[in-house]
Amino acid sequence: MIPSNTLKYGTTYILGCKVTAENGSYGYNGIILEIGKAPYGGALNIYPTIGNELDTVFAIRAVGFKHIDVPLRYRFSIRKRNTDVYTPLTYATLSASYST
Repeated sequence: MIPSNTLKYGTTYILGCKVTAENGSYGYNGIILEIGKAPYGGALNIYPTIGNELDTVFAIRAVGFKHIDVPLRYRFSIRKRNTDVYTPLTYATLSASYST
């Protein structure tokens, strides 16, 4: 058993097991664990790129993201300029697009 909080975020581990018989013959098998690796390879497309927040419908689409754990869930939010304050537009969803 691996104690909790032992594996580090963003690290890849190879866990293996070697079994040896009395005559010296052995077998080995293992698995690769990627801990907390983020999705990669994608982009965020917004159309139109210019508009008025009161009357323009903006379409937001996340495309091309890859990860070993699928399906991916998407959550769209906006951030107030020059702050760390995010306002969610959606909850986590399987949809890779959102329109305002």
